[in-house]
Parts: sequence; structure tokens; C-alpha cells
Amino acid sequence: MRLLFYVVRRLLMLIPVLIGVSMLTFIAARMLPGNPALLVAGPLATDEDIARMEADMHLDRPIWEQYFNYLRDLSRGDLGRSWRTGLPVTTELLRRFPATFELTTTAMFLAVLFGIPLGAMAAIKQGTRFDHLIRVLSVGGVSIPVFWSGLILIFVFYYLLGWAPAPVGRMGLSVAAPTRVSGFYLLDSVITGNWHALGSVMSQMALPVITLVFAMLPSIIRVTRSSMLDVCREDYVRTALATGLRRRTVIFQDALRNALLPVVTTIGGYYGYSLGGEVLVEQIFSWPGMGRYSIDAIYNLDYAAVQAFVMIVAIIYITVYLVVDLLYAVLDPRVRY
Repeated sequence: MRLLFYVVRRLLMLIPVLIGVSMLTFIAARMLPGNPALLVAGPLATDEDIARMEADMHLDRPIWEQYFNYLRDLSRGDLGRSWRTGLPVTTELLRRFPATFELTTTAMFLAVLFGIPLGAMAAIKQGTRFDHLIRVLSVGGVSIPVFWSGLILIFVFYYLLGWAPAPVGRMGLSVAAPTRVSGFYLLDSVITGNWHALGSVMSQMALPVITLVFAMLPSIIRVTRSSMLDVCREDYVRTALATGLRRRTVIFQDALRNALLPVVTTIGGYYGYSLGGEVLVEQIFSWPGMGRYSIDAIYNLDYAAVQAFVMIVAIIYITVYLVVDLLYAVLDPRVRY
């Protein structure tokens, strides 16, 4: 019952947060240089055409009236309509979300799969060559910009070696997309039995996933190593080892579980950030996700698309951190809500 009350309270806190986000986003979008009415009307439009377009887009009204109209539509679940495509931005974002979710979740799964064991082993073998190697690799990984590693992977594996396909999105140019069931190409390929499409999807995902893993892995390793070192110095770990319990049991069942609290926080932060659209990775690999959509919206002064994207990202962040808070109670029985 307390857990349910906590979840409901956190969800109610979402309302003032989203109002604040909507206000900041609305103001920031209007501060972008340029006139969206001119972009929509075209370069040959006359002053009368531009004025008529501003009236159609409600840009001729006071800024406060525009904002309250936006809040009114937002309260109804209407995030607006794109001026560039004429489609509801909710429809476009939902269509692009599977691409971002598939890419981010796969990369995060691999980063956690390798990052936590490597960080724990580095802590256990503190001061050894293995520990020094992991520390050097993690520091070097943090120092490498994600756009640089992505470009290097394309240059080596696509241009020089020819092992990877061209970075042209989720599917190869000569392969038809699987029949749409959920929008997730990996899942749809398996459901429909389209193994040719599944191979193309996996090959297209390889380089962007590796790029994201390189960005996520160093921080997970460093936080896991640091947390494990702190936990292994605790009295209860020393006492358990002194009483003759198996070292592997104490380290990997007791110490590692308690060391995972800050690791879960780090994972949640990276996952929420990446689900919001890893803009650089999606731009480099022509990935049709939410990040690339937001860049196109900013270039075209598409206010509704920019505002909707930021609102979706805010909801994703709050949801991810709510799940992280709930996981604390799973990992540490002392946590109560």
C-alpha cells in the first residue's frame, strides 16, 4: 500500500514538472532565430502571404495567448501538428520511437552485461594488471566523443574493410522492411518469420549499437568498481570472509548486490538520456529515431515538434527514474516507501 501511494504521489508530481518544462520549451522555441511562417510559405512568398500564414499558424497573437492555447491542447493530450509535414507530432514521434528504443535498449543491455562484471572483477583484483587495464580503457572510453567513435567505426568497418553495410538507417536499401506488427523491426521480423529482414536489421544495428556501448560502458565500469571497493571494505564483508564463508558467495551475492545501488542510478540516467534520442548517433548513422526528428524540427523551426519532443523526453526521464527508485527496494530490503 505504501508503495502504491509512493507511485501515485510521484505521478502527481509529474504535473507541475511538465508545466515547467512546457513553459521553458515554449519560450526557448520562440527564441530560435527565423520566421517559421516564411519557411512554410516559401522564398517567393509576398508580405501578404507571410502575414496570412502567420495568422493561420496563430503567430500573430500575443505570446501569452499562444502559450495558454498550447497548455489547453496539452491538457487534452494534443501535442500539436507539425508545420513541416502537416501530421500530428504524436503520430510521428510514436512512429520513430521504436527505432530509438530498439537501438538504445540493445546497447544498454550489452553495456550492463559487460560493464558490471568487468567493474566488479577490477575491484576484486585491485592493483593487478587487469585492474590497471580496465581503468585505462574506461578513462579512455569516457574521453572519446561519441561522434568521433561512430565516424571511425564507419570509416574502418564500412569504408576500409567492407564488413559493415552502408549507414543508411534501420534496413538495407535492397531489403524490404518486415510486416509492421509492433514497429520494432527485430520483433516484427521474428513474429513474421522474415529471417532475411532480421539479418539486415541486425547488421544495420551493429555499428550504432557498438558506438553507444562504447559511450555507456566506461561509466558503468567505473561506478561499479568504485562502489564494489567501498562495499568490500565494510565490516560485514570482512566478518563474513573471516567466518569461513566462500569468497565467491560473499562477493557476488552479498557485496555486489549492495554495490549495485549507485550503478542502477548511472544506468537509469544513461538509459533515459539515450531513449530521449541519441542525436549524434542517429544523425551519423541516418537512424530514423526521435533524436534525428528533433534536429530536423529545430532546423525547420517546427515549434510543435520541438515542444512535443522535449515533453516526451521529460516523461521518459521521470518514468525511468521512478523505476530506478523502485529497484532500490528490490536491491536493498532496508529501503521503504
